[in-house]
Amino acid sequence: TITDNPATVEHTYTQGYTTYYIVVWAENEDNSGLSNTLAVYVKSPFEGDVSIVGLPEESPEGTPLTLTADVEGSIATDYHYYWEVQDESGSYNYWAEGSAAGITFIPFDHGNYEVRLTVEDQDGSLIGQVTRSFTVTDVPPTLLLYGADTVQAGTLYTLYLSDEDPGNEFIFAWHIDWGDGSYPGYIDGSNVATHVYTDAGATYTI
Repeated sequence: TITDNPATVEHTYTQGYTTYYIVVWAENEDNSGLSNTLAVYVKSPFEGDVSIVGLPEESPEGTPLTLTADVEGSIATDYHYYWEVQDESGSYNYWAEGSAAGITFIPFDHGNYEVRLTVEDQDGSLIGQVTRSFTVTDVPPTLLLYGADTVQAGTLYTLYLSDEDPGNEFIFAWHIDWGDGSYPGYIDGSNVATHVYTDAGATYTI
């Protein structure tokens, strides 16, 4: 029972990794049923503050990301790291564990991602866990065209099509303007197109 107001009370908790609920009852001249509750989490000396270093808020797709773990405030002498990278669909596209404090991975598609780092000590007790989010932005592909720079009039000209994309997006159709006023070509599901130029001595831009 404490009669001072305001009052200071001290207590020592000996069990870590535990949440305790402090309940206080108070009495005054009008009411003896006053109470309030405070939750206190008691940390183990092995617990620490875990953070992820090197994670940007945004990064272009196809760009390697290197992350490292930082642990402070723990008396543990050996750390074990668990890394998880999850995309917005809920699937884990990268997962790693071990004694290395860093990971390198490449997000190949744009969207929202989540990185979770869990650190344990040598006995498997939790030191700390942190989760951070970041966004991978879309990078448009670069279209690549391959073909001869000259062709005989009236003969078949072959154009080869490809692209460079840091992501994993698939081009399913090509629209081609042959430059000679003919109807633009449309290629569906192929990377080779052909055309016949009829006017000799002309230069066309595809």
